[in-house]
Amino acid sequence: MLTMLGIIIGIASVVSVVALGEGSRRKVVREMAALGTNTLEVYPGSQIGTDTSAGSARLTPDDADAIAREPYVDSVSPSVDVNVLLRYDAIKANTQVFGVGEQYFRVKGMNMAEGQAFTGASVRRYAQEVVIDQRTGRKLFGSQGAPIGKVIRPFAAPNALGALEGPANVCAKREDCNGRNGKVPACSLHSEDVVNVCELRRRPLVLTFIFDRQADCYPQVDRVERVMGSVPGVNFATVFFTRKKRDQVRAIVRERGWRQPVAIDNDGGVSNLYGIGVCPTTIFTRAGGKVAAVKLGNLTENQLRTLAERYAG
Repeated sequence: MLTMLGIIIGIASVVSVVALGEGSRRKVVREMAALGTNTLEVYPGSQIGTDTSAGSARLTPDDADAIAREPYVDSVSPSVDVNVLLRYDAIKANTQVFGVGEQYFRVKGMNMAEGQAFTGASVRRYAQEVVIDQRTGRKLFGSQGAPIGKVIRPFAAPNALGALEGPANVCAKREDCNGRNGKVPACSLHSEDVVNVCELRRRPLVLTFIFDRQADCYPQVDRVERVMGSVPGVNFATVFFTRKKRDQVRAIVRERGWRQPVAIDNDGGVSNLYGIGVCPTTIFTRAGGKVAAVKLGNLTENQLRTLAERYAG
């Protein structure tokens, strides 16, 4: 019996190892097949045998355009990569980010599991749009997925035109209020001196995030102001992460003629709560506060109006 048991275990082990090896081989073969037998990668450098350092040569987008004009070329994408730290809410992930063209996914034989790829128009206007892989998505958003469809988190912050000063209240539940994030739940604060997103999200909402370090985001709020009157039934508000004093922020608001509520986020509590890292960032929600879209970077008035109208229904 022991001999027979040993033979059975031995055969099972061999079969398992062979099956594991075969599965890995097929995965590699599929990945290689996705690249195709007619895919070339071009790197800067020099001819073999020369003394020129590869680091002294560069490829530019113009080189990619020149290759794309050849009649035998199906698709081309430039590519540059850098290691960065991504953050969503309190979760951080070290990742490799690739800057690519709109044809990158065709070149690599990739298909979208969710959402959509960016377009040539996005590339031409330097839109800050990101496509992430499933592993990064699980790391940042967990099993529940991206923030689209979730209700925006509560906060109450001083109104730039009000009399209050101090950090924003970002406490959601009374049992979580610890004094640092707020003494009472943010949704319970009601005053003309406070910008309370819990009140704003009852209707469709366009929420713009800006800051004043190494960026000029004020024109985005100007564009939002010009759109507001043409989209009835939608609330608009801006969160301004700044170290400026309230009177300084108030002067900016009045000088530029901003009519929408401007919340002062002087310690970055609201921006950190929402994981904001790009100025400007615009969040569009449906009535009730469910996130419908998040847009990074500048938007035109037409884009703002179109998106606001789309999610107002």
